[in-house]
Amino acid sequence: MAYKVIPDACIGNVVNKVIASGRSYAASKRFKVPLMYQYHGRHYLGAAHGLMGILQMLLCFVEFLDEEAKSDVLKTVDWILSLQLKNGNIPSKVEEEGIDQGENELVQWCHGATGAVHLMIVAYLRTRNEKYLKSADAALNLIWEKGILMKGPGICHGAAGSGYAFLLFHRLTNEQVTTQILKREVANLAEEIMKRSHTVDDYDGGAYVGVAGDGYSLLYASRLLPEKTEQYVNFCRRAVEEQLKQRGRDREGQYLLGALGVYVIKAILDYETKKFVNITVIDKVASLINVICAKDYLPNGADEMLVGRAGFLAAILTLRMCLHHEIISNSHVKRVIDCIIDSGRRYARRHKSRAPLMYQYYDVQYLGAAHGLMGILQMLLSFSDLLDDTALRDVESTLNWLLEIQEENGNFAPSVEEIGRNRGSNELVHWCHGATGAVHLMIVAYLRTNKVKFLEVFILHSEKALDLIWKQGILRKGPGICHGVAGGGYAFLLYYRLTQKAKYLKYAQCFARIAYDQNFRNQARRPDSPCSLFEGIGGLLCFLVDVSNPSMAQFPLVPIIFE
Repeated sequence: MAYKVIPDACIGNVVNKVIASGRSYAASKRFKVPLMYQYHGRHYLGAAHGLMGILQMLLCFVEFLDEEAKSDVLKTVDWILSLQLKNGNIPSKVEEEGIDQGENELVQWCHGATGAVHLMIVAYLRTRNEKYLKSADAALNLIWEKGILMKGPGICHGAAGSGYAFLLFHRLTNEQVTTQILKREVANLAEEIMKRSHTVDDYDGGAYVGVAGDGYSLLYASRLLPEKTEQYVNFCRRAVEEQLKQRGRDREGQYLLGALGVYVIKAILDYETKKFVNITVIDKVASLINVICAKDYLPNGADEMLVGRAGFLAAILTLRMCLHHEIISNSHVKRVIDCIIDSGRRYARRHKSRAPLMYQYYDVQYLGAAHGLMGILQMLLSFSDLLDDTALRDVESTLNWLLEIQEENGNFAPSVEEIGRNRGSNELVHWCHGATGAVHLMIVAYLRTNKVKFLEVFILHSEKALDLIWKQGILRKGPGICHGVAGGGYAFLLYYRLTQKAKYLKYAQCFARIAYDQNFRNQARRPDSPCSLFEGIGGLLCFLVDVSNPSMAQFPLVPIIFE
């Protein structure tokens, strides 16, 4: 029950005194606006000393205003709306209208956009006029860009004040990462991909940056937008056919950077749209085993994910999961696995590695998921049932060594050569290099190990890496999955699928909001292939689809067997 501590008559007197004061001052200074106030001779507009705070309180007690006073209040609010800058801010005082404040721009509760959000929320609640929501939204976009204030954590002119603006607007609109929002953003991204004109370079680079990868992302989008399936499928089919025409014969065995990935996408497309396994494509994939198992295959690095044998295993894993068929016999797969194990043992012995397995790519002993050890181990563990006891022991020992070199902050060096080196601002927290790719490996290790004593270890190391991604995973390199924000988001989403720990779903949703935010995309570096599956918005599109259905989430073309 609400109790009236102060009689209505007293409140009415105060409200009308404020109105009278504002009218009198505005008239005396010949302001065009009905209400104006001063504080120490200055016409502040902010929430603390100025007009926005006063108007907010008058609107909170609107029942005490007569019709003329209500009209004056709303006219003054609309005048403030007319002052709102293109970037969403409100000048801190009348005297600063039209003046570029540069680095001195105030985005605080006491002065500027943050306090304006509070006023616009109350104005909307009193009038239900959408223009106030739009004004608040513009202010919030600026707060998102500039609201991490160096003045401290406080609510007046600190980061918590910025946080309250978001929290109160969320309470008003209840806008979450809902399915409807995800559908909207996925549709927008798909439209952007389809509108882009292609160049000769777009038919190179495999599924990683080629048009076939763009097509795959649209095929993925049809899961969330089934009403657009025909349009998206047609785009995917044209992209795949065009890229296969342009494929380089010398790179057919390469997965993400060569033709193999395009073959995989074609097989998936045919299965999902025609409900049949394209034997011609499968036979072509099977024939590549002889190519990739040759002793002289890719002397600069034959075992990693993007172009090497681990990528071939990822291709088989993807086909088996999407087509629900064995595709290629285990005996053929084991032949590839044995090549990878043998290659790793020989290189480790030759270079006196501390781990039983080690690999190189262009003479660098990379550790990450793309070119290095993590991606290779992830694929070997994905087929752990095909490893003999000695090979499994070597894989587990190599994994244990990798866990030992995890850094205190949760990251992993990008290469053996950089272990123990302070990388400062150059630290990499990506899927391709560092903690993000490590999470994928730890998830697979957790799922595939039969040794109970290791389970808690993998959880501990995963969550240490995830803590770092949360702190440093908003990458300026763009929205992509390889070295962008969506890649970090996938680490949270896949770990949530494994553990059902709700905070990691929240983290994934937060990364989704950031990655599709146009302000972020405008400020982030534009990828060389802006619509591509791994560097651009194609991978982001897949991530948003998976955020809508976390129980089925899979990193594109490099899946994890959760069942």
